[in-house]
Amino acid sequence: MARSTIQVRRLIGRLLGMTIAFICALVLTLQTDWAQTGWAQSLPPEQVHPIPTILTQAVQRLNPDVEPGDYFDAIERKGVGYLVWSQFPVTVAIDALGSDRWKAQITAAVEEWQRYFPLKIVSTPETADIHIQAKRLALKPDPKTGKLPRFRSAETHYDIFVSKTSDRSDGEIRQRLSHRMTIDLAPGQADDVMLSVARHEMGHAIGLWGHSPNPNDIMYFSQVSKAPLISSRDLRTLQRVYSQPTRLGWEVTP
Repeated sequence: MARSTIQVRRLIGRLLGMTIAFICALVLTLQTDWAQTGWAQSLPPEQVHPIPTILTQAVQRLNPDVEPGDYFDAIERKGVGYLVWSQFPVTVAIDALGSDRWKAQITAAVEEWQRYFPLKIVSTPETADIHIQAKRLALKPDPKTGKLPRFRSAETHYDIFVSKTSDRSDGEIRQRLSHRMTIDLAPGQADDVMLSVARHEMGHAIGLWGHSPNPNDIMYFSQVSKAPLISSRDLRTLQRVYSQPTRLGWEVTP
C-alpha cells in the first residue's frame, strides 16, 4: 500500500511539473510573440535605396551578348526585404588572427569585389559591416539522411538590429533598421580554394543571398574544378537586388 501511494504521488508530481513547464513555456511564447509584434509595428515601410554608382557603371559596361540574363529569381527575400546595404562604403574587417596566407586570399577576394561595389577594409571588427573570421566550422548532419558532410569550408550569417546615429544637422538621435554580416571561413585550404570561397561568401554578404544554377557564376551552389571569376550574371543579379525595396537602412519609429 505504501509503495502504491509513493508511486501515485510521484505520478502526480510529474504531471504537476509538466503542467507548470507547459504554462511557463506558453507564457514565454506569448511574451516573445508580443515583443516581436510590438517591434514589428515600429518597422519602417519598404523603400528602394539608390543603387551604388560603381555597380551601375559596371553593369552598363557589360556586353549583353556575353553571359546574358541573371538569376534574380534564386535570391531569397527575407522578412525585412532584400539584404542590401544603404550606407557606403560597406566596411569589411578581416580577422587579424588568420595566417598571412589566409589573409592574403581574403584581401584579394574583397579587392576583386571592390571593382564593382563600394567596399572598404578596416581594422575594427566590432563596428564593421562585414566581419570575416578564420574559423573551422562544425559538421552538421544532413537533416534528411542524418549523415555528416565531409567538410564545410565557409558559412555566412547575418544579424538584424536597430542602430542609433546622431544627426549632424540637429543633433537628434536617429534609429535605423540595420544588419551585420559575419563570414566564417576555414583556414588551411589551398590558396585558390580559399580565394574562390571568399569571393562566393562576399557575394552573399553584399546582397546575393541565394545561389546560381550556372557553374560559370561565382554564386554557383557548389565548388567546381575551375573556379569562376565574378561574372556578368553575378553583377546583373546584384543590380536587380539593389533595385528592390527593403526595410533595412530606413528610420525606425519609436
